[in-house]
Amino acid sequence: MSTSSLIRRHIFGLPLGRIFTTRELINYGSRTSVDQTVWMLVKRGVIVRLARGVFVREGSDLKCISVADVARTKAESFCKRFSVLECRNPNIASVAGINFGKIQFAVDGSTSSFRFGGVAVVLRRVCARKLALASTLTGQFLCALWGLGRAQFGMQKFDSDVFGWLGRRQRKEIRISLHLVPGWLASRFLHWHLPATAFRS
Repeated sequence: MSTSSLIRRHIFGLPLGRIFTTRELINYGSRTSVDQTVWMLVKRGVIVRLARGVFVREGSDLKCISVADVARTKAESFCKRFSVLECRNPNIASVAGINFGKIQFAVDGSTSSFRFGGVAVVLRRVCARKLALASTLTGQFLCALWGLGRAQFGMQKFDSDVFGWLGRRQRKEIRISLHLVPGWLASRFLHWHLPATAFRS
């Protein structure tokens, strides 16, 4: 069976809305023949290109596909662990100065970038502790503070809006996560009477 036939059979075996990558198809032929087949299927409207190397079947509801879906698929196709790194939460943005024209996700592999829907998306390599933190909103908040660095963090004068949004549940989540952040950051939360255990320097 030809490379084209094998790829078409693979694609039509996927449900609508299922994102797939070129890397899923490389066992069906040489890289050149796979790329040529995929290019032709895009040209004929059989599949839709979402980002570089990422596709979905024509007829899928594109409105249901988020940038996180595409980023996760792209990261996992290279066997990278994936997590949200920064989000559009205004409390986090006020700390980190997030550029809403660029969306970032955390991975445990090399840093890379792509475009989706006209937006620049970055898969940024982070340490294991930041990757663990990035799975929750409060963890993302800690990552944003951590990202300021010790010197800049010490120079900042945070108003009540920065920490005031953290309720009892969020403060509990931070208490549980303090062992993952540097000591200079963990000590900032001591006024909440949080246990200063397992601080890292």
